[in-house]
Amino acid sequence: MKNVVTEIVKNGLCSGCGICAGITEKCLKIVFDKYGQLIPEVSNCNDCGVCLSVCPFAQSTTKSSLVFPLGNYIKNYVGYSNLEEERIKGASGGLATRVLRVLLERKIVDGVIVVGPSKRHDRFFEPVIVKNPKQLANYAGSKYYPVEFSSV
Repeated sequence: MKNVVTEIVKNGLCSGCGICAGITEKCLKIVFDKYGQLIPEVSNCNDCGVCLSVCPFAQSTTKSSLVFPLGNYIKNYVGYSNLEEERIKGASGGLATRVLRVLLERKIVDGVIVVGPSKRHDRFFEPVIVKNPKQLANYAGSKYYPVEFSSV
């Protein structure tokens, strides 16, 4: 049976993002392994292949566009927010905060997923959906903690 556990986790390629478990919630769940890393665990695999089709590390690639362990890329860019408060409070120059805020302000998206303090007793951080661009400042900056997105 091919799934993200047999093909991705067992080969050390899983980042613990939880996309597979979010899409196939009856087949997979995200758990902490013995090293404290988040990984998918099979609960009821029906061999449909959906988990592999959404996994960012399972996509077919050509040698010219693959840089292990980063994955596929077309071009790389460097940037930062030109708003001082975003640049100072945000991580790596506040670029992600700037882009997400513009997407919300221009109503290109209804909401964005960011990382914030957890309401659960067993986690420090969890994904949060933000719909108001002014609220983004509350979530600026990096959180160096394993977070998975299957709950959103």
